[in-house]
Amino acid sequence: MQYYLIKEYYNQAKFTILGDPNQAITNMVNYDSMEKVKDIMGGKSKLLKLQTTYRSSYEITKFCNSILNLNNVNMINRHSDEVKIINTDKIKVVNILKQLIEDSFKSGFDSVAVLCENKEEALIIKELLKDLKTTKKLYILPVYSSKGLEFDSVIVYDENLSK
Repeated sequence: MQYYLIKEYYNQAKFTILGDPNQAITNMVNYDSMEKVKDIMGGKSKLLKLQTTYRSSYEITKFCNSILNLNNVNMINRHSDEVKIINTDKIKVVNILKQLIEDSFKSGFDSVAVLCENKEEALIIKELLKDLKTTKKLYILPVYSSKGLEFDSVIVYDENLSK
């Protein structure tokens, strides 16, 4: 709807619209809807799909590709540690989170983010980690608040994986 209104209001203008539907934090954007945007804008519109990621390491991109079922995203030759999935019970999760945060800082990272599903979960984790002492940057926030921010190390907390 927004593209339609922009096109109608600025009917003589030329547009360049950029975006990465794989970085959407909702499921409202997909390649089909990008085709619809092209159709709405009309005229000589073209949809170009850039297939190389420059932001994430090879390991992170490979992990995300497997979750998103993508096989057409090219990765740059920058490496990091492999992505780890740790399943544990709720009793052990605090100690594991503390250890992961401390290990990240010891590895030389200046900022660590613990991403949670929502604000309520972030507040719970923040309270559980309140005695963790660090002089470096530790962020505990909902995933939707992290969009556009950069962190040296990211830990994704998913309560559904804790049993």
